Amino acid sequence: MSAALDVEGLCAWYGSAQVLFDVALDVQPGEMVGLLGRNGAGKTTTLKCVMGIDAHRSGAVRFEGEDVAGLRTESLARAGIAWVPPDRRIFTGLTVLENLQLAARARQVRLDLDLLVDNLPILGRLLDRRGYALSGGEQQAVAVARALAGRPRVLLLDEPTEGLSPLVVEELRTAFVQLPSAFGIAVLLAEQNLQFVLSLASRVAVLETGRVAYRGSATEFAESPDLQHRYLSVSSERSRLD
Repeated sequence: MSAALDVEGLCAWYGSAQVLFDVALDVQPGEMVGLLGRNGAGKTTTLKCVMGIDAHRSGAVRFEGEDVAGLRTESLARAGIAWVPPDRRIFTGLTVLENLQLAARARQVRLDLDLLVDNLPILGRLLDRRGYALSGGEQQAVAVARALAGRPRVLLLDEPTEGLSPLVVEELRTAFVQLPSAFGIAVLLAEQNLQFVLSLASRVAVLETGRVAYRGSATEFAESPDLQHRYLSVSSERSRLD
């Protein structure tokens, strides 16, 4: 079986400055892989390159075995790759339900509201509220639900816990545990919250100045303070990266 997402030899530039160097990673169907690294290591750039946004890029990006590196962002979205950016970008003038309906309509799929609410219970009390009336955590849940409403096969999550309280982070973690199996998707989770990633991902890749410095099992990384310190400059007791 082909990987749901396979990145190989990915390089990226902003102008003349190279920011990614031969990045390679893969995510299998039904798997969640964590992408770790310090601020500026290249996590967001990697996700943007997968989606064909901003940076000039080279290398292979394969979606279910087909190289899609030359496709435009909207074509990738229609094909089944969804990206949830750190600033959420929900339509604040629309209700939560309207945000979800719009996402499903854009992909020409039926909105399965019951499935979304079952797996993101916070939605149940938000459907009639407009985006501007939501807290940061509520907006994040809606942004994830909106991406899932289009029934993607690959979901890219970019810093979903940024700026959220520990209580909301735990609520998201509980919901995210079941995303790959409940929706039948592959998830690439870029995060600085180490414990959040290690509690969810089966494997991790660590970026260091635009290069993959480590790839391996999340369990191995969780059990090795030495690896955490070497690549992230954190101790095993810290749950948030520097």
